[in-house]
Amino acid sequence: GTLSHDELASMLRRGQDALLPTEDEDTPTFKIQLANLLQAVGGDPEAEPLLRCALEDRETMCGARSLETLDAMGALAALLQRIGDKQEAERLLRRALEAQEARFGAGHPDALAAEGDLGALLHAAKRPIDAEPLLRRAARGLEQGL
Repeated sequence: GTLSHDELASMLRRGQDALLPTEDEDTPTFKIQLANLLQAVGGDPEAEPLLRCALEDRETMCGARSLETLDAMGALAALLQRIGDKQEAERLLRRALEAQEARFGAGHPDALAAEGDLGALLHAAKRPIDAEPLLRRAARGLEQGL
C-alpha cells in the first residue's frame, strides 16, 4: 500500500542513522537530499541540523567559496527563511553574496541572483529601504545579460 506522511517521515528519520562517514565526499550531498525529503513531509525541525552539518562539511571539504558550499548555504538559508529565522537567513545570504561576488565578480549572473535573493528576503522582512537597491541592481544586471 501507500505510505502515510507520518510513516514516510519516520522512515526518513531512521535513515539519518545510516549516514555515510563524515569524511566521505558524498555525505554532505546525502544530508542535503535527506533534508529535502524531510522538508517535503513536514520535517523542518529534523532537516535544519542536517543542512547545518552539510554546510559545515562542505566548507571543510571544498572551501568557503566553492559552488558546493554555496549550494548548501542556499538550502539552509531557504529553510531558515521559511521557518521564520530571517536574521540567520540574512546572515547566510550576505555570506553567499560576498562569496559569489568574490568568486565571479559583481556582475556575474550567479552574484546577481544572490543579490536578488537577499533583496527578496529583506523585502519580505519589511525592510524596503535595504531591499530596493539590491533588487534594482539585480534586475538591471540580469536585464543587461539577456
